[in-house]
Amino acid sequence: MKNICSRCHEIGRGCCGRKAADLSEQIGIFYPEVKDIATKMNITEADFIIKDTVPDEFRLSMREAVHPIFDSIYYQNIRFKLKTVNDFCVFLSDTGCTLPNDIRPVYCRIYPFFPSKQGDKYITVLSSHECLAQNKSTNSWTIVNEHFGYSHEYLQVLFAKMNILAEMHIQYLT
Repeated sequence: MKNICSRCHEIGRGCCGRKAADLSEQIGIFYPEVKDIATKMNITEADFIIKDTVPDEFRLSMREAVHPIFDSIYYQNIRFKLKTVNDFCVFLSDTGCTLPNDIRPVYCRIYPFFPSKQGDKYITVLSSHECLAQNKSTNSWTIVNEHFGYSHEYLQVLFAKMNILAEMHIQYLT
């Protein structure tokens, strides 16, 4: 049985796709993840990353609407975003993501879940009309999660990793 993400991408939807008009809203990844991908995939950063800046308003809105970690993700308003080819992530193939799971950006592994603003032990679902799992259910994390099969503990480990990466990211940029 195919997972929900594979089915989503088969029908031309999915979180790994971004229309050119949506690229300004694309989430950034942490610089340590950039280095890890480049090293383990034996490619250059320029092969898959665009370094740009985001407006203060975008950083602040993400911090307020989603989570304070966006101050770290967009530290000094700098964003490292994955390149797209034909509106899809450069690492997306017909069979899914070509990156091994252990080096896939944390954001990619946890989407559509995210730590809640009330604290990292709480989970929220980032609302997305692209996510087939959400269109088949509600925004309740437990109901949406039935399509992914993640344990609460697994997500907590990834949230903790995200916090460590945020600290390393800031160290790199300062």
